Amino acid sequence: MNQYPICSSNRKTYRPDLPASPRYRLAVLSLALIGLTPLVIASLIQPNPSGLGSHRQLHLPPCGFYEQTGYPCPTCGMTTAFTYLVRGRFFHAFTVQPAGALAALACLIFTTITTYSAFTARRLDNLICWIALHRIHLIIIGLTIFLLSWGWLCFMTWMRPS
Repeated sequence: MNQYPICSSNRKTYRPDLPASPRYRLAVLSLALIGLTPLVIASLIQPNPSGLGSHRQLHLPPCGFYEQTGYPCPTCGMTTAFTYLVRGRFFHAFTVQPAGALAALACLIFTTITTYSAFTARRLDNLICWIALHRIHLIIIGLTIFLLSWGWLCFMTWMRPS
């Protein structure tokens, strides 16, 4: 039995030609708003020129890992990367925190696709099926990018003159 009935080639269970129901469209629009939220928040705060600390404008505490070791934690710079990316400063976003810039791009793409689906009544079954079938690969790629970004942050901190 297929673990993902949506991925079945059986036309009785999977009909991509059928338009999405109003309930489906509302659910997808809700997902679009969830994806849009971090982008809107990032547009409301200013990027910190040092690359770290933009999250302090959201009244969040400073990074304890950075304070204790002098090296950034794996998520340091994420907020700053989001703030740069929503302003169209892609190079700065990727320089500050590559994984954060990719996460911001993913939010932008996710929001665009779900908004398109909600307004055109096009279902996302093919995309959902592809993600379900490749989830392990996507997780491994995501973790690899995350760890390489952390290595980049540590290298940039080490190269910074004292």
